[in-house]
Amino acid sequence: MTPFNSSFFTKDVTSGCKARERGQSGGSLVQCLVGKGLYLLVGLTLGGLLGCEGNGLMPADWEQYENPRYDFVFPYPDTWVASPVIDDRDGQAFSDPNFEAVKMTGWASQASLPMNGDGATPEGLSLSPNFVTAQGIPGQLEVEIGTDMSVMTLRLSQDGVLYSWEGRSPSGLFDDYYQFFYYVAKNYRIES
Repeated sequence: MTPFNSSFFTKDVTSGCKARERGQSGGSLVQCLVGKGLYLLVGLTLGGLLGCEGNGLMPADWEQYENPRYDFVFPYPDTWVASPVIDDRDGQAFSDPNFEAVKMTGWASQASLPMNGDGATPEGLSLSPNFVTAQGIPGQLEVEIGTDMSVMTLRLSQDGVLYSWEGRSPSGLFDDYYQFFYYVAKNYRIES
C-alpha cells in the first residue's frame, strides 16, 4: 500500500519543474505544474488541489488547525489523526491514519532572549528567508533527507514569536509526501 497515488507526479512531468523549484529558472513546482495545465491530485484524501500556489484554496475534504494561543493555522486532511495537544496549547500534531510514522506538527513559542544581555538578536529571530508563504510571510524552509526519516521544516518569525511547522516521513516514502508537505507549508498562515 502506498500513501498517495503518486503516479500523477511522473518523473517526466516533474523533472523540469523540480529544477525550477530549486531556483534554476524561477517559479515554484506548483506554478510549473499548473502552468502545464495539470491539477495536483495527491493522495487518498486530497481530492484536487486546483489552481496555482498562493490562491488559498483548500480541498473540500480538508480541515484547518487553528491555534488559539498564537493565532496560526494550517490545513490538514480530515482523515488524519490528531495527537494530544502539545503542552500549553502551543501546537498540534497530526498523523496519516495509514502510516503512523508520517506526521506533521505545527507549533509556536516566544523567541528566547539572550541571557548575556549583549543585545544580540533573540534566538530564532535571525532566520535566513528562502521561502514565502501564500500569505506573503517570508520564512525559512529546510528539507533534510535522512537515512531513516526525512523532514521538511518551515520557520517563520513575527513580532517576537517563532512559528514552526514540520512534516516528516520515513525516507522511503518522502517522495510520495513531498508535494503534500510543500502545499501545507505554503498555506501555513498567521492570523494576527
